[in-house]
Amino acid sequence: FPLTSVFFGKFTSKGYIFSKAVGLAIAGYMTWLLASIKILPFSLWAVYLVLAAFLAANIFLSKKNKAYQAFITDSEFRKRAVAQEALFIILLAFWAFLRGLKPDIIGEEKFMDFGFLKSILRSEYFPPLDMWYARMPINYYYLGQYYAAYLTKISGVDSVISYNLMMATLFALSFMEAHSIGQFLFQIYRQNLQNASPGSWRPYQHAETICGLLSGALICLGGNLHTFIYAWMAKDPERAYWFPDATRYIGYNPVVETDGTIHEFPLYSFVVSDLHAHVINMLFVLTVIGAAIAVAMEIMTRVRTPAGAAPKMVEAKDAESAPSSTLYGTLVKICPRPGFFLILFLIGLFPATNFWDFPIYIVVTGAIYLYANLKRGQYSLKSIGITILQVLLTALVSYVVMLPFQMNFEVISAKIAFVTIRSRFYQLFVLYGYQIIFFAMLLAEAVILSRKPDAKGTVGVGKKAKGNKKSGLVESGAFYVPAQDTGKHGLIGFLEKLNPADGIALILFICAIGLIILPELIYVVDIYPNNPRANTMFKLCYQAFIMLGLSVGYTYPRLYLNKEKSISFPHIAALFLLFCAFIYPFYSIRGWYGSLHFSAYKGLNGIQYMRTHEEKLDEAEDAPMVRILEDDYEIIEYIRQNVRGQPTIAEANDLSYTAYGRVAAATGLPDIFNWYTHQQLWRNSQTDLFQERIDDISALYTSDDPKAIQQVLRKYDVQYIVVGKLERHKFEGRLNEEMLRSLGTVVFQKNESLLIEVAG
Repeated sequence: FPLTSVFFGKFTSKGYIFSKAVGLAIAGYMTWLLASIKILPFSLWAVYLVLAAFLAANIFLSKKNKAYQAFITDSEFRKRAVAQEALFIILLAFWAFLRGLKPDIIGEEKFMDFGFLKSILRSEYFPPLDMWYARMPINYYYLGQYYAAYLTKISGVDSVISYNLMMATLFALSFMEAHSIGQFLFQIYRQNLQNASPGSWRPYQHAETICGLLSGALICLGGNLHTFIYAWMAKDPERAYWFPDATRYIGYNPVVETDGTIHEFPLYSFVVSDLHAHVINMLFVLTVIGAAIAVAMEIMTRVRTPAGAAPKMVEAKDAESAPSSTLYGTLVKICPRPGFFLILFLIGLFPATNFWDFPIYIVVTGAIYLYANLKRGQYSLKSIGITILQVLLTALVSYVVMLPFQMNFEVISAKIAFVTIRSRFYQLFVLYGYQIIFFAMLLAEAVILSRKPDAKGTVGVGKKAKGNKKSGLVESGAFYVPAQDTGKHGLIGFLEKLNPADGIALILFICAIGLIILPELIYVVDIYPNNPRANTMFKLCYQAFIMLGLSVGYTYPRLYLNKEKSISFPHIAALFLLFCAFIYPFYSIRGWYGSLHFSAYKGLNGIQYMRTHEEKLDEAEDAPMVRILEDDYEIIEYIRQNVRGQPTIAEANDLSYTAYGRVAAATGLPDIFNWYTHQQLWRNSQTDLFQERIDDISALYTSDDPKAIQQVLRKYDVQYIVVGKLERHKFEGRLNEEMLRSLGTVVFQKNESLLIEVAG
């Protein structure tokens, strides 16, 4: 927190809740970096050594920073920090309880995410091994799962539990970060009210709190208009509303065979609980947005200016004494301290956490910088030049942050193509309509205010605003504003009179709308030719939803929580739209978890389900349900307790989203090959190599030739062979059990399921 408070010093909370994400990001990154360049292993003593170093640095910083010592003892700050911690713990406990109702790590992509987590935990150095492609590293964005493994290691919690605790942590911390950003924006707004005379605008006293809570709720608990329309207005009497439909709408209703799309949002992710890249990265995405707002406030800091004079603007205290012609002065303008460097670092994580967020947030932060630079530089071309340099520096430095990852990563896809099928307009309105209406409301309000003359005598009315009668100065909590109209018109006049909080919210709105439009124009070519823009729409619109949630969370209290205004038709309409957004959790949470009664709580062990899990092994309609993983649970437990390191195992292979690859996923021991579709994506469809591995697995389990089997064992350095119900089904009638038993010792057996340790 001492370090975080420097980044967010403009705000009353000093970014308190962000210290959780910042601490995790920095200390975890340093541990990862040292393990990646083979200096320190990813072991418990090394993790705590790095933590101790950062603890010492924070203690030193807290002793030297007088401002920190002042606010850390302030009673108001302490109350705010305690309130934030209390809300965080409540949210954490709530989602941990939900996960305890259905903790099973199976279905969707949970095997993949859990396998990454387990492989990382077994690794001494990085990159970690691919648990489904023996002797090769993971070629995907695994850093998010690394951070889950990092928390697992320092906490000492078993990974079968920490998987579900991580989902609860992501929900709670994402909510709280959005909550803090909402409060940031409303604080900026109140401290920089323009076009108002003293006392003419008095926000509701709890508006800032509501702004924070609404921002967090819209991102982590909000949905879209799909649920209201299709569960209430156009309800299908023959089919109950199924909550995933809100994320699989375009291309599915009506059906378009070559355009099945994905437009998920955070609550869906939290409910189904895949510990996936885009979900984990929310912690750092929201921190970047919060830090970018803090940087914008640093940039827009103004010096005291006599009434009527053109305002002179500087970025920070150092810039007041540093001529722009000097190298130092230029660097200060390009690198507004201190949050700019935090953003460089965090965006640098994105190529390894969720690559799509890397270009997205270079653009988003660049847009925020541009707005702040224009206001600082009086809308000169030089301001645009400084912004371009900031964006280029962000792209360059942030790329270097993850250089060890880049050196071991083979680019998955870099080809862009034009879209041939587009969404219907009404479908986009169903998914994003209510947010766009709020955007129009805020934009209209901003335009109307920009056309009003400034109030006489004072601008910048707020809780901390004050006028200096002698100098004609008006001071605001975030920066100083001139006391008279500057006389500028058009777009520049609009921007000049725009409240900075309104400006940032509008930028987030516009960036989000841009991300929604992009998949209607272009897409990144991948391995899904029948649904070409599905992944592009998924990754872009996910971030759009986050930015829209923050913007709407600010817009409602900004426009309507005003004691001077009574309930109006627009206010009622806004409340109705918010009501529509919050219908979704009632369908999704109950639809996935069933009864929310405490008696249904199962605990957080994510693999206990294996004891009772049933599936059909045959596709025939009358095929019986079989407990396919009951014996595998015991094999997995034996491996967890007795096998160290990452020896290769052999188990049956099959397509993605199946129960195959279950032992590798649950233990982190790599098998020869599994989950074909995912390997296609990760390894650029190297189908010949895939088929070679598939043939080798078949030979191992079915061949009568000892030499051929020994060749496979040596090729992948196989040390354990699994013979479970899935292997017996996969190779039914061909499984050479006698040969397999002769290869080594049966170290564990449960019913007909075996774990064979290969001799030698």
